[in-house]
Amino acid sequence: ALAVPIGDRWAADEFDISGYFGAYPEGESFEYSKLRVESGTWNKSAQVFETRKWDELFATLRRLEAEGRPRVVRMSLQVVPNERQGVKGGYEVDTVWIFNGRPSEW
Repeated sequence: ALAVPIGDRWAADEFDISGYFGAYPEGESFEYSKLRVESGTWNKSAQVFETRKWDELFATLRRLEAEGRPRVVRMSLQVVPNERQGVKGGYEVDTVWIFNGRPSEW
């Protein structure tokens, strides 16, 4: 897969990731098969982590990209309830996020 630049549109371009944080940008939409999905619907359906942690992940990825380092981020995240997904929430998970990139160092 190609590396997607960590730029201003990254949350919209990577809707599957931003949706976990309820951070798919307001007013955006995407099409899946013949279904058009609006941001509010997607965020409500996909969110399982606190929205405020999206900013931390995004900032860390931008920093790693600027430094030429691999896009690997370990985070402890609080799980929030998501009735649509059957997630009760109220507990913490340890996550590792790994994204394609072109690091200049390892």
